[in-house]
Amino acid sequence: MSLSFHITDLSIYLSVCLSVCMSVFLSIYLSICLSVYLSICLSVYLSICLSVYLSICLSVYLSICLSVCLSVYLSIYICIIYMHLFIPVDSTSFTTSKRAAQRILQEKVHSNFSCHRGMNTSFSYRCPIS
Repeated sequence: MSLSFHITDLSIYLSVCLSVCMSVFLSIYLSICLSVYLSICLSVYLSICLSVYLSICLSVYLSICLSVCLSVYLSIYICIIYMHLFIPVDSTSFTTSKRAAQRILQEKVHSNFSCHRGMNTSFSYRCPIS
């Protein structure tokens, strides 16, 4: 009876030890495998999703911004060209400003150069007869 009792005890002991060891081993193995697998899968999935999302968003954003900027630039440019080509210049104000510029230039020449009788400068300024 004693031998059978020891065999039974040994079998129970071995079965408990094996079950505990197997459960610990399987839990460690599964946790490591699952964590590695999930981390790789999630990182690949997230990187692909983020790259696609960012590329689409950036391309749409840049295309919208570029189109708006180009349209504003072109409309301003066309307005400037239109103003220069099709809006007539008032000839009387142009002549008046031309005469004012000539008068200022003559005063500058007169103050900068000493004139002698009958001498003309290159600015077509006639020295006053003194």
